[in-house]
Amino acid sequence: MPLSASPLATADPSVISCLHNLSRRLAIALQHEERRCQFLTREAKLILAIQDEVSAMSERECVRKAKRLMCLGPPGPGPGM
Repeated sequence: MPLSASPLATADPSVISCLHNLSRRLAIALQHEERRCQFLTREAKLILAIQDEVSAMSERECVRKAKRLMCLGPPGPGPGM
């Protein structure tokens, strides 16, 4: 399907309403989890630590580590899941 020449996207009002409701619920859930267990803070620190680790590696080390992680498969459910 070709992209529209118009810079504005159009969508059915019910879709817009649904997405607005979903984004509001996600924001509420994230705020709750941040207050409960500092979820976003912990995840941001983890991302920064990984970024620092990867920045310090050579390209060869990055490829080797990525291949090893892919072989391990996805992580299991976290605590309380």
